[in-house]
Amino acid sequence: MKSNELIHSLTTNLKPVKTLKYGVKEYFVVLLAGLFSALTGIALSGIRADIQSVVLTPSFVTQSLALLLLAVLSTVSAMQMSIPSLKKPVSQKIVASTLLFWTVTIIYLLLNSNSPFAGWGFSCAREIALSSIIPSIAIFFITRKSAILDRLSTGWLALTAGAAYGALATQLSCGMSDPFHLLIWHTLPVFVVGFIGIAIGKFFIKKL
Repeated sequence: MKSNELIHSLTTNLKPVKTLKYGVKEYFVVLLAGLFSALTGIALSGIRADIQSVVLTPSFVTQSLALLLLAVLSTVSAMQMSIPSLKKPVSQKIVASTLLFWTVTIIYLLLNSNSPFAGWGFSCAREIALSSIIPSIAIFFITRKSAILDRLSTGWLALTAGAAYGALATQLSCGMSDPFHLLIWHTLPVFVVGFIGIAIGKFFIKKL
């Protein structure tokens, strides 16, 4: 068989490769998963008693907007990373910068505060961790058939997105505004969950 005939026989029944892309529907599904998870956490823990007095304070608004932005950017970046042909995906640097901005904001409040240690906050860390599960699973489920080239980063972004939704919910249910409490029991769990996402990406994403 000549080379031209061999090539023709191999390519005769080939179908065009369908370009993978996500529409509004896929992003909306993850958003709903995040909101459902956050609202469930709030429903179980209850709205903080001082919500009316803190909801419009600069520190509360800044932290809440940073968390919402972190959740959205992490979600978009995680999903776009599974599309190799995408020319301008949301950069991980933007996600990391948003996470850093939120952390620095709390550290700034801590350095300018005389508040004593406000006690333990295991329930806050637990709420953040549990709230991260549903939106993270939604991201993994949507991207399961895609070409994920960087499994570690995808795992980190997916779990960070979920944890950001959880931290936003905790912001609305936790009555402690002490910066030290926020740093240890709100911020640190988001980092820990993100690192767990790296491990998940390394050992499990390749099996999806």
